Amino acid sequence: MNFSNTKISVKLSAAFFLMVLLTGAIGGFALMQLARINANTEDMASNWLPSIQYTGELQGLLNEFRQAETQHAMAVTAEEKKVEADRITADKAKLADVGKKIEGLLDTSSEKQSWEKFRADLTAYYTVSAKLLTMSDIGPAEAMATTELLNGESRNAFRTLVKNIESMTERNTQGAAAAREGAKSTYAS
Repeated sequence: MNFSNTKISVKLSAAFFLMVLLTGAIGGFALMQLARINANTEDMASNWLPSIQYTGELQGLLNEFRQAETQHAMAVTAEEKKVEADRITADKAKLADVGKKIEGLLDTSSEKQSWEKFRADLTAYYTVSAKLLTMSDIGPAEAMATTELLNGESRNAFRTLVKNIESMTERNTQGAAAAREGAKSTYAS
């Protein structure tokens, strides 16, 4: 059977059917690419950006905590010290809440390791903080020792936490950038 001897209606039907198949294939490819872009966007919106937000909250709460410690060490009266001790207690609770949110977003082993290091360093910082507050509560007799602890071991523990948070923020920023690049690459293809 020669194609030139076929009826025109059969030729048109075959051409139309071929066009429908080709359009379906292109549509399917487009849907796959849109799904990839959507996955990258979802990853940024539900993982990377909240992680960056929560590490920022951690930084802010730790700064408040540190400020309350300093104010406690400088306070003279028991009432002033109690106000700062209450702030510290409230900040600990807020830090724990933000920590739970962050834990829910950890999905790689490096993120989990980084978080565990932060938690261990936070525990060490809380230990130094408790020692500092105890010395501060003694009053003028321990003022020099309190100041030395505040400016020495306590400051070093705080700076370690800040470095941990900066590292976590950088990792999450890089993850968001990678997801963005993935979406751009998919869009370009």
